[in-house]
Amino acid sequence: MLGASRAVFVSCVSMVAILVSLTVLAHPHSHSQNTAKGVAAQKHDWPAYGGGPFGDHYSALAQINRANVKQLEVAWIYNTGETGGLQTSPLIIDGILYGITPTQKIFALNAANGSKIWQFDPGIKGTQPDRGLAYWTDGKTSVIFAGVMNFVFARDAKTGAGWFVHLTVNERNLGTLLKDG
Repeated sequence: MLGASRAVFVSCVSMVAILVSLTVLAHPHSHSQNTAKGVAAQKHDWPAYGGGPFGDHYSALAQINRANVKQLEVAWIYNTGETGGLQTSPLIIDGILYGITPTQKIFALNAANGSKIWQFDPGIKGTQPDRGLAYWTDGKTSVIFAGVMNFVFARDAKTGAGWFVHLTVNERNLGTLLKDG
């Protein structure tokens, strides 16, 4: 029993560490400059592992620096209620934090205050390490993808509504995304 408690603790601590730093991305402070450059810096997404298409873990935000990093405080905590550690980097798009639990349930939280927007349980308990989430948009539709075991799940990024992913392997069609119902 002690092992399970420790795993939950480690899971919570991991999430807190990630959330403390990522909350700054979604929650600008009132002392920020109200210039075009300041506004652009306040709205910064982290839409892929490593931050963006280059995966270089770079953020142009300068609000947290060596002089003030010790002043950071926990803004909120999200407890998955599960044992096991989080193995992936969450994504942040338009002020929404997307993550995946140790048993591979997909969730969306308000990144500024931690309130749950939606959660999806695929009904399959993942037994392997999770490799993260992927985000796609065409400017009108935004989708969060997650691989659980040998299945690919896709959810509407804003509502969590389901999509059906039909994969065929040939030289012309590697995948089709169809809305459920």
